[in-house]
Amino acid sequence: MEYIEKDGRIIIKGGFENRGIIEIPEQLDGLSVTEVDGYAFANRLELTEVILPASVRRIGAHAFYNCKNLRLAELYDGIRELEDGAFKNCHSLSEVRLHSREGREGCIRNLLDENIHEVTLDIEYADGQRARLLFPAFEDDYVENTPARIFQAVSYGSGGAYRQCMQGGGMDYRAFDALFARSVREDRFEAALFNSVGRLRYPYRLFESAKKKYMDFLRENGARAAAYYIAAGDADTVSFLCGINALDGNAVQEALKAAADMRLPQLTGILLDYKSRNFKTERKRFDL
Repeated sequence: MEYIEKDGRIIIKGGFENRGIIEIPEQLDGLSVTEVDGYAFANRLELTEVILPASVRRIGAHAFYNCKNLRLAELYDGIRELEDGAFKNCHSLSEVRLHSREGREGCIRNLLDENIHEVTLDIEYADGQRARLLFPAFEDDYVENTPARIFQAVSYGSGGAYRQCMQGGGMDYRAFDALFARSVREDRFEAALFNSVGRLRYPYRLFESAKKKYMDFLRENGARAAAYYIAAGDADTVSFLCGINALDGNAVQEALKAAADMRLPQLTGILLDYKSRNFKTERKRFDL
């Protein structure tokens, strides 16, 4: 690891060559690690995960620039500066884990803005509560308005609007949930599905009106939702869908067939138990 001491603190300059996972310590030589310097790990194609300590206050410009295989970044909300380009061109970055100790989730706004593809944000709060959110993909473009002789900015997908929910210090959950109807219209089904399940499973600052919208979506799309998680072999989420009664009779029948076709006994058992508890089969009667 390459680092320097400055004003009684440590600045990381690079190192960890040929490692897929980098975990930076909170202290070195008895001093706090407070910065990851600009370009410290730029162009590191072998890098897949980076874990930063709570002591880090600054991530310099282009610190992880062009780390094209980086999939996971784990950090804390004590960051005061996340400079431009710090995570730019990290095309594989799909998951961010944020430990919120100060209620400053907005500290990673630049990271989300620089990655316009889908990014999952898993927030763990100091009191043990969690939030699991998906920021959909988006694309900005300019189209010509010929009569007016001007170009107008347009955005495809709701991802840009979702990222604006991180304003100032914290996350605006009410604004995040208010975008759900737009996401259903503009984003792929799986994005809306992920946020429905994530917000209901980890209902941090979830208002009843938003809860109803997520529940309505799952019940209207129960069969499709179950099929998605069965194909992924995700027994925990299928069990969750059953636990909140998201599957109607037709949905559970389709789900049982899918689980049986894929020879998934655990999922089949979960669905059979759900069916027996919620949809009693009437015995046929015959008059003699």
